[in-house]
Amino acid sequence: MKKALLTISIALLLMTLPMQAQESNTRYKKQHIKQITQNLVLALKNNDSPSMQASAAQTIRQLEWTFPEEPFESLVDPLILIVKDEKAETSARLLAALALDGIHSDTGDNAIENAAANSGNKSMKDLCSALLIKTGR
Repeated sequence: MKKALLTISIALLLMTLPMQAQESNTRYKKQHIKQITQNLVLALKNNDSPSMQASAAQTIRQLEWTFPEEPFESLVDPLILIVKDEKAETSARLLAALALDGIHSDTGDNAIENAAANSGNKSMKDLCSALLIKTGR
């Protein structure tokens, strides 16, 4: 648990560094994307800490904005599990749906479409419906 919290903190720190010398800073971050995504997968799978899942999903959104050319395929399935989990914390589910939307994978888009149609959580249903409208589905 402590290791996962430390990992998330480090990932968040990497994402919030000042953008001075952006080219070298981006190169440094690119070298660590694989390790960061592995740690984010662990955080997403931590069902005992909804706040860690939410933080990981938000970090993924920031990674998507910083590195839009990266596919982040390894993050899709863990995000889908959170989106599908009706017992999961709403904030984690909403952020996971937003992160999935940003990744633009067919599997993730299908999970968002399914949540829009079948979720028992009104907030989740409304957000996923809005994401579908935005993407034209």
